Amino acid sequence: MPERFWGHGSGFCSDFSPTVDANNKLLAQGEIICKDKILEQLYISDLKWSYSGKSLSKWVVEDLYSPKYEMQNNVLILSM
Repeated sequence: MPERFWGHGSGFCSDFSPTVDANNKLLAQGEIICKDKILEQLYISDLKWSYSGKSLSKWVVEDLYSPKYEMQNNVLILSM
């Protein structure tokens, strides 16, 4: 999620998801992307983060809170 309190009225992102290939499998070096019609209306391109939570956006966007994670056979495993 974009922040610890996401979903409690503090942000956008109607579509918040990792990048996947044509078979709907996670890309090993993919990104997490936030898309929202409101962002498009504000002429802001997709907000992006690495799987580790590092902001990849040209806009001033904070890094995400990131739980420990690992990739195993194209499966993203989160450790809370």
